[in-house]
Amino acid sequence: MASRGKSPAGGFGHGDADSGGPYLGDTLALGRAFLALYEATAERDWLRRAELAGRFMAANFASPDGAGYVTAAGGGPLAPGRSVDENVAAARFWNRLSRYSGNGTYRDHARQAMRFLAAPAVATERLTEAGILLADEELSRDPLHITVVGRKNDEGARRLFAAAVGYPSEYLRIEWWDRREGPMPNPDVKYPELSRSAAFLCGSGLCSSPIYEPLELSAQAKKFSARAEKNQAAPTPEAGAARSDSVPF
Repeated sequence: MASRGKSPAGGFGHGDADSGGPYLGDTLALGRAFLALYEATAERDWLRRAELAGRFMAANFASPDGAGYVTAAGGGPLAPGRSVDENVAAARFWNRLSRYSGNGTYRDHARQAMRFLAAPAVATERLTEAGILLADEELSRDPLHITVVGRKNDEGARRLFAAAVGYPSEYLRIEWWDRREGPMPNPDVKYPELSRSAAFLCGSGLCSSPIYEPLELSAQAKKFSARAEKNQAAPTPEAGAARSDSVPF
């Protein structure tokens, strides 16, 4: 699936013959899938593919008026339209991609999608459309950031990562840092070197103390989320340094 209808620039189509395309929905669907696979596996190649998809979308589907992204890039007698659902999904995708990669350009793309969605004629067209509010909320706050620090062949690290992936929240940033792989894609937090694998919770300028047990990770994540929500306006510490006494529970 990852190679079906793929262009060298990172875009995707319906197949070898993509009449009227390329279409935003095709590349967006694959980009979201790649990012989900990165979250579930911590394999960096999936993040790389998600970034390629995101860049292709921005380069080919941006609306000329600077508000939102059009459904198709192919030429035709009629100007391509803009889909509310696609722009909601694109805004959320680019925001998450920015969080994982540290590339602020992706947030700019997300904001362009929101300029279309925030237009009164669009925002009030479907009073039951909660996706616009959800995209706006995610852009305005940090996700709960769960990082496992440990080797990927370590059983303790594997169990912690499984607990992180299984944590019931829609808006997460989940990473697994094996120092042997080099710096993290977005090294916005400094983690201490410990003698055993550990997980850390970060968000809104706060970081937890090291967590060593999967059950403890789930319990602490609930407490941390509640505390972080109260500190949304707090400035982020320099380099986001995680300390063993950062947020005692």
